[in-house]
Amino acid sequence: MKKSILISFLAVVMLLGCKKEEPVAPLTECQKENVGYMAFQNKSNDAYDVWINNEYYRQIPANSHETVFKKYPAGKVYRIKVQQVAGYVVNPTVKNFEITLNQCDEKQIHFP
Repeated sequence: MKKSILISFLAVVMLLGCKKEEPVAPLTECQKENVGYMAFQNKSNDAYDVWINNEYYRQIPANSHETVFKKYPAGKVYRIKVQQVAGYVVNPTVKNFEITLNQCDEKQIHFP
């Protein structure tokens, strides 16, 4: 009787006690760096200047269907302004965007 209880106890311990740890997936680059991405795409026949939080970023060429990726810290709100550089009659086209960028987000900003 004692032998069967001991064997049962050992069997339970072996089944429950030897649990393999699940492999942890390696962190992606954006998780390691806690960043998100912004992609700017100009669908206009004219070039546009881009500002992010009132800081000049760069000029995006006319008809550029290329996407320019830039990493930014996650968990923040970003204010984006795009302004037409040429090809306007009286005033340039100006667009403003506000986005919240979370970890590993990829926000697409298309203009005009």
